[in-house]
Amino acid sequence: MLAQSGSFVTSGSGLPATDDGLIAIVLSAIFGAMCGVMGGFVVSYFCRYVGYLFGRYVAGGRCVLIGALLGAAILGVKAWFDTRD
Repeated sequence: MLAQSGSFVTSGSGLPATDDGLIAIVLSAIFGAMCGVMGGFVVSYFCRYVGYLFGRYVAGGRCVLIGALLGAAILGVKAWFDTRD
């Protein structure tokens, strides 16, 4: 049903050709960044808790940024390897 609808067609007459591999890599990198941010928040709060137990103040902002970068890189590279022929 959705395939017959004109608004859901991604390729056809009159539409520019897209490189599906590049789209998959970009979407994977975005998804990886979102997962990395969530993982970074978990690690950040865990570090804050452990720091509280030892009487130290630990800021975890770097954990979130590093998690986002690592997630984007890991899933982006994985998608790149998956789209190669």
